[in-house]
Amino acid sequence: MMYLYKNGVFMKYKEDRTSMERAADAEDPNINMDECNICSAPIDEEQGDIIGYFGICPVSFCVWCVSSMTDMIIQRNGFDDIETLGERINDLKDEHQ
Repeated sequence: MMYLYKNGVFMKYKEDRTSMERAADAEDPNINMDECNICSAPIDEEQGDIIGYFGICPVSFCVWCVSSMTDMIIQRNGFDDIETLGERINDLKDEHQ
């Protein structure tokens, strides 16, 4: 079972829904883009908050949650380790030569 966060509530929806049905949910004007989808903080794009899309799903994130997600990806990929980061930089240099 999958869940859709809509109007401040997690709603169950079937996985066998068509992409058109899922797209209609994403375009719903009632979806609140004024709050962070993670922590519900108010969104202020002038302060670095982000409003955009994950595929067809509208999302909004405060600067703190964006920073936390970025840090999580850095840690998950080992880029917080200087040796791993150095290897990746060398790989990129080799690819562009």
